[in-house]
Amino acid sequence: MVGGFVDSVAFGFQSSSMVEHAAVNRVVVGSSPTSGAIFIEGNARFQVTDTLPTQKRPQSLDADVKWPYKVRHKKNGPVLAKIYRPCAGRGDCRVTWHSLGARQMKSFPRFAGQGGAREFAERLVKELAQGSHVPLTPREAQDTLSVRDMLATYKEQTGRRVGILEAVSSFIAASRLLPANSTLIEAARVYSRTLGTVKPKQIAEAVSDFVESRKKEPKPGERARFSPIYARNVEAWLTQFSRSFSGHQVSDLTPDMLDVFFSGFKKLSAKARNDRRGTIGMWLRWCARKEFIEATQLAKLLAGDAMQSEILPDATITFYTPNELQKILDVSEGPLRAVTALQALGGARLQEALRLNYEDLHRTQGHVEISGQHAKTRRRRLLEVGPALAHWLAEFKNKTGPIWSQPLNSYVTEFARLLDDEQVRVPLKRNGLRHGFVSYSYILRGEVETSALAGTSPTILHSRYRGLVEKTEAQKWFVVAPAKADNILVLGKEATV
Repeated sequence: MVGGFVDSVAFGFQSSSMVEHAAVNRVVVGSSPTSGAIFIEGNARFQVTDTLPTQKRPQSLDADVKWPYKVRHKKNGPVLAKIYRPCAGRGDCRVTWHSLGARQMKSFPRFAGQGGAREFAERLVKELAQGSHVPLTPREAQDTLSVRDMLATYKEQTGRRVGILEAVSSFIAASRLLPANSTLIEAARVYSRTLGTVKPKQIAEAVSDFVESRKKEPKPGERARFSPIYARNVEAWLTQFSRSFSGHQVSDLTPDMLDVFFSGFKKLSAKARNDRRGTIGMWLRWCARKEFIEATQLAKLLAGDAMQSEILPDATITFYTPNELQKILDVSEGPLRAVTALQALGGARLQEALRLNYEDLHRTQGHVEISGQHAKTRRRRLLEVGPALAHWLAEFKNKTGPIWSQPLNSYVTEFARLLDDEQVRVPLKRNGLRHGFVSYSYILRGEVETSALAGTSPTILHSRYRGLVEKTEAQKWFVVAPAKADNILVLGKEATV
């Protein structure tokens, strides 16, 4: 180590070991340089050494120079370097400045002229002003060396090279994301316990997997888990969602991203937006079960403004009158008559009626069974077959097989054509047959019994159907029967048609 120090002094610059070992190198103190001054490595490029010139007397000095001679980059700027005159025991001019947290010094045989102390000092202060030489305190210099050693150890342990700038900038950026009085170490510990268990998954892949998981083929005789129309809508909505965030993982999603996505559906109805919210929420919960997203993040997404369902205005409930129903049923024929009568006089939903077989109409005495396989709610219920409904269904007693073997759209088309018939001429009323049954049944039977027959909650019945019709109109509805029918009994009363 001693030999290394002597060599460093001989060549006029400081070796790296001199900075790291404070016990050998001493920092200059006081108003004038001493033998303990540090000579920096960067000075070597000036090609001026101290060993020989210090043995010679310097050239004459300007008597007007005020010592120490102070050198600035700009006229009124800070003093960045000083030149000391020769003194007893030192026959050279010495330039001193601060760099690497310590005072630095270099000796010259002359003050002025080419290769002199002043020329060197003037070039030096330009570099110092431009940041080539950044003055550091001794503590800062020691910290810098310590950071360098820690990063070197980190590279040995992980194989990853990280520079000082990257380490500091990453720390600052991460700290800005944390709440007040939180530390990065605390955040990392929480991450390792929670988000650290999340499986990386691209949004597009998660959507594809979710859609495929719902395509399970039903067993023979069983109803498909989801209707074809609903399944197509879910796939289309989620595919559109995944394309909006191409390249992102599920764990990248934020409430702000959902806000931007839903802002593109302002022209859709509130119900259409709610349908998409429900689908995306269902998919997000599935992702949480698959560990593609952390529970806390899921809660934030679902609580965001974009995922809040909009309150829908109560839709106007329209339904047919008893006279209109009479015209519709009189002109209808075959399967169209059966499906129409089951909705209007039995309370079946359209798709429930379309799923039935003829055998279901007469299997249970006085009732039509809507099995769990056919019911919207997948819960079995019984439709009451009153005298009027019994007359309309009588012609199908010996038939077997599906009542309606065509797609849903074919029934809609046939029913619209029926309403436009010359003998009918009745305007189309959305879901008007079932709405008629529920409205008229509510005032005659009450909400509890009507709820059981229609498969609708008493709360919905009370809020939407209460007080829509008069009792006399309701009694007329349930005696609508074929012209040849007689002795129609309605709710304990006998009436003749």
